Amino acid sequence: PPLCGLCVSFWSFGTYRVTIMPKIECRNCGKGLSYESTDELPFFPFCSERCKLIDLGKWVEGEHRIEEPLTPDRADQAEKSKKESDSV
Repeated sequence: PPLCGLCVSFWSFGTYRVTIMPKIECRNCGKGLSYESTDELPFFPFCSERCKLIDLGKWVEGEHRIEEPLTPDRADQAEKSKKESDSV
């Protein structure tokens, strides 16, 4: 039997080929997922549509966010953008 995380496929020549299958965990629930191609996982990198939607909800609610330091240039840009949007 193949070792954990390995897939053995049979060639027409009668020889075996060992292919290492990537393993990841669902970004939401942690369920282990093995695949040869991401085409096999319709909700990649999630295990299901439910986990995908839960993650989306976290982004919408602000639980997930990408932050970067506010530099003086960025502060000036943000202030300028705010003034422009207030004047419209």
